[in-house]
Amino acid sequence: MARIIYGVAGEGRGHSSRSKIVIEYLQSKGHEVKIFGYNKSYTYLSKFFDDVNKIDGPELVYSGSSVVVSETFKKNFKKFSKDGLKNLGIVIRSIKSFKPHFAISDFETFVPRACRLNKIPLYALDHQGFIGSTDLEYLYDWRDVYLHSYLVVRNMCMPVDMYYNTSFFFPKIRKKSKSKFKMFGPILRNEVLEKNPSNGDHILVYVTTSKARKILSLIKQLPFKFVAYGFKNQKSTKQITFKKPSTETFLNDLASCNAVITGGGYTLFSEALFFGKPIYSVPIKSQFEQMVNGFYLEKQGYGLYDLDPTLARLTQFFEGTPYFKRNIERDSSKFNGNKAVFRELDKLVKKHAQK
Repeated sequence: MARIIYGVAGEGRGHSSRSKIVIEYLQSKGHEVKIFGYNKSYTYLSKFFDDVNKIDGPELVYSGSSVVVSETFKKNFKKFSKDGLKNLGIVIRSIKSFKPHFAISDFETFVPRACRLNKIPLYALDHQGFIGSTDLEYLYDWRDVYLHSYLVVRNMCMPVDMYYNTSFFFPKIRKKSKSKFKMFGPILRNEVLEKNPSNGDHILVYVTTSKARKILSLIKQLPFKFVAYGFKNQKSTKQITFKKPSTETFLNDLASCNAVITGGGYTLFSEALFFGKPIYSVPIKSQFEQMVNGFYLEKQGYGLYDLDPTLARLTQFFEGTPYFKRNIERDSSKFNGNKAVFRELDKLVKKHAQK
């Protein structure tokens, strides 16, 4: 049996969802996992696991649908100047008593630092790792956003023994990273794997940013039926059915839809592509990961993206759905990385806990 420390970032739902799957697998093999999280990750993972420890972590500052880089830096610099040592101390004390064989970080910042100080083998498992470790393609105008994201990724992850990156696109790994960087398909929930997808006549819409109002005004001009999540204080019509958040209902609507309109989040991208659904993406401006997700979505021929949606582009998207579906079907083997990642985890246990 292995003892494993697991740090999980608290921004967005992707880190928590992915980590839950991995932790459940490790526990199913009899391993003991001590979890550290904050904000959304602490709240979410505490519902499923007993040993979840609360720490603090970085937060993004938004203005409308854009990340404000300068304010994000100021807020987190102030926070960590005040509480950084306290959070580091929480993890270090747990390391001393728990005596982990190794640690995993899903874009969390204090577990890597505590492990380096205590010479604990450290592994990263997330989606953001492609930033800086691969030869990414992106628009020239995004270079400043890329640089900021690169610095964040390098600072968050620290030097690791191996970086496991999950993704639906696979840019070339840089030479300097090849020995310590591996890419896999998305890690999917059992609830997703157990669904049988079908092609219904509705379009699934999931938008939680300030672009929701504009997207709503645009889809009202289109001749399709929509099932919409993330919209507040809206009454359903013959054209648009508004629903409250519900995991089971949402997955049913996703698995049976004809296409998806959403932001730039990696988790929904992964699940939609696994079900064979084309995606129209509206990423958050200045959040480089989402922008790149949208860029590669379009580059791979799985859908379209726009930082500012228009009726013309939405119309183009719906006209192209047969083409997008063929491309998704062509690459369907790339959209499930569970077994490959689990094999890597088994190797880590054998390496560190079965000596």
